[in-house]
Amino acid sequence: MFVALLAIILGIVLFGLPTTQPPSIPIVIAPTSSPSGEVTPSTTVDIIPVTSPNLRNLNIGPNDLLSAPYEVTGEAKLWYFEASFPVKLLDSAGKEIRVGYGQAQGDWMTTEFVPFKVTWTSTGEPTTATGTLVLQKDNPSDLRELDEMVQISVRFDAVPLQANARVSNGCVISGCSSQVCSSEEVTTDCMYREEYSCYQKAKCERQQNGKCEWTLTADINACLMQYE
Repeated sequence: MFVALLAIILGIVLFGLPTTQPPSIPIVIAPTSSPSGEVTPSTTVDIIPVTSPNLRNLNIGPNDLLSAPYEVTGEAKLWYFEASFPVKLLDSAGKEIRVGYGQAQGDWMTTEFVPFKVTWTSTGEPTTATGTLVLQKDNPSDLRELDEMVQISVRFDAVPLQANARVSNGCVISGCSSQVCSSEEVTTDCMYREEYSCYQKAKCERQQNGKCEWTLTADINACLMQYE
């Protein structure tokens, strides 16, 4: 009996206690090129860990179907600096579709969970069917051990037409957020508004009045009404 107990203790000292891995969420890794120029196809892998004890109640889960305006909410603690933390939405090649920040919806200077809502500061639409939502703790220190990041594989419900396929009769799509349809390119400020996302699926063409304007379908009008 004593020998058996001694063997168990020795095993724990040498090999440690068994551990459990946290659940994993698949994310898409972009294609890579070898030194010879040969391209390795995109692959899906499991990233561990993919959860943070300081992030919870996300409205987005693995492989969820996302659509514009890509609303993201949840609760975080110890992730905020100046009441926010960075968020990105990437396509399957790792290209940034949108960049923004999780804005605290309460007093962020606490050790408790605080609700957040993502505000996008740039606009774009996916050209791939899948992508990755990346949420990252805002860590102003140089201590990398304090870094935290969560990456969630997502799907997009519709891939809009490319800009050149959405124009006709000499019309042009321009503006910082591609929100302007006119007969020539215009320069606008880059103050993003949620309703701009509605135009990402609209066609820019000449209307009966002869002017270049967005062709507003029932779906686009319904989208715009959300922000009135």
